[in-house]
Amino acid sequence: MAATGWLMRSSSTVVEILAAPEKLIEAVADSPLLFARAAYHLGNRHVSVQIVPTDNGGKLYFQVDHVLAEMVKGLGCSVCETEAPFQPESGAYGSQGGHHHHHGEHDDRAALHNPGHGPHRSVPKIHEFKPR
Repeated sequence: MAATGWLMRSSSTVVEILAAPEKLIEAVADSPLLFARAAYHLGNRHVSVQIVPTDNGGKLYFQVDHVLAEMVKGLGCSVCETEAPFQPESGAYGSQGGHHHHHGEHDDRAALHNPGHGPHRSVPKIHEFKPR
């Protein structure tokens, strides 16, 4: 996946990749500890997050989810809705080849996986695989 601002070339054509603005939640943490706590709790829920450090803490951007917005607000972040290009962190196994498991002829990456707090499309962790 290409990040925004990348230039892609094909023969004589150059195309610049730009992320389109989308509705997001902006959570602002006014201290490094609050920033770390909010990022930890969002990551613990497998939420795609864009991380923007600031002098006093940082900003976390994630797709609109009012339950998650209330959670980080309860931790002490100021929260608002905004519209901006979304460029979340690629994660530990991002674009460097990934972390894939193939069992038989099934491709588990495309299936919804449910780690206990609702199904989503993230790749299951090794401890979440179950025998078939």
